[in-house]
Amino acid sequence: MHARTRRAGFTLIELLVVIAMIGIAAAVVVLSVSGSDGRQLREETARLGALFRIAQDEARITGRTLVWEADLTGYRFRPLDEEGARDWTDDVLRQRAWPFPVRSIEGGRIVFGREPLLDPATLHIATDRTETRLVLDALGNLRPSE
Repeated sequence: MHARTRRAGFTLIELLVVIAMIGIAAAVVVLSVSGSDGRQLREETARLGALFRIAQDEARITGRTLVWEADLTGYRFRPLDEEGARDWTDDVLRQRAWPFPVRSIEGGRIVFGREPLLDPATLHIATDRTETRLVLDALGNLRPSE
């Protein structure tokens, strides 16, 4: 009788499945690493847009002028008058750190008053890998600049 012996090794299908899984995993890693700065900047732009609308509404409703100030470490909102700034606290408009390292920022001071902004405010944020220029209109809407 002739006994069948199984040869050691992998079939072609098994090798193709493993190669496909490695390729998918590598693509996920590359996409998540390369797009992280741009994605974080887009998310922070959306957050800033919402906070700017809230600050504009707060200034219109209360009549208190608010200032947004930003530097390389983060940003904050505060009342323009020093007396009002001493006891002013707001959980929504609290001080925040940038979620990524900022290399430079231009336009890091915007004043929100009872009246809408007369001229659009321009904000330029640059990180090590990407940069964006944003425009804040009279209604408190933040959008990328063309």
